[in-house]
Amino acid sequence: MLVGINAENEKYFASSDTPLIGQCSDVNYFEDGDYGYVTPTELAIFDKDDIKKEAQFVKLSTNKLSAQKDGFRFFMEKEIYEQSSVIADTLLGRLSDDEILFDELEDSLFDGIKEIKLCACGTSYHSALTASYLFERYAKIKTTIEVASEFRYRNPIMTKDTLFVVISQSGETADTLETLKMAKAAGLKTLVICNVDNSSMVRLADACVLTRAGVEKGVASTKAFATQVTLFWMLALYLAKHNSSLNSSRYSQTD
Repeated sequence: MLVGINAENEKYFASSDTPLIGQCSDVNYFEDGDYGYVTPTELAIFDKDDIKKEAQFVKLSTNKLSAQKDGFRFFMEKEIYEQSSVIADTLLGRLSDDEILFDELEDSLFDGIKEIKLCACGTSYHSALTASYLFERYAKIKTTIEVASEFRYRNPIMTKDTLFVVISQSGETADTLETLKMAKAAGLKTLVICNVDNSSMVRLADACVLTRAGVEKGVASTKAFATQVTLFWMLALYLAKHNSSLNSSRYSQTD
């Protein structure tokens, strides 16, 4: 949940950034437990301990083109044709001639890690399936996959030598978010693969890598899946170098 404001002091509430593009200039993202009220002249926010807090407004993107059909008949059709350009965005600044670069990640995130647990729902779960092959084939690290909607309702064994990775286009998928909270409570290192900066998962996890797929409105996911798989290819090779599981010649020729 977030609230947006504009120059006319209008206030909009939404569950994601996208509906507010073009309507608001600044947004405040609520934390779990926040509540409050709004009047024509006041926006009051209280935390879960009933303490009044100041709204923390940040600038909202003013780029409306990615939120429009731009000449295509349907958003899904548009997003299918956008895949090549958003994959280029996913690679931008992360792919050099001889290595994979993730400035977002600290090497210490992977220190002492003996297992990767991937947790997601729907389309993101299917991208996690491809990631499990890549991590075990190239990084030589045990990888398990969980359906978030099932994982959160059992009493899973979670050990601190596990890197817990959640995948979500929106960063707000309820079941996946709850599993991330479970992992944090268990003291695991956490990483989120997400498309939406400032989403709940991004704010909660220890580290985040953004897929840069842009606004996705089509229910049948296309470019989100494509960018997730692309990112997992790079992350598998990044981990392979960290673990010295591929020699330099094989590393540069991996396909």
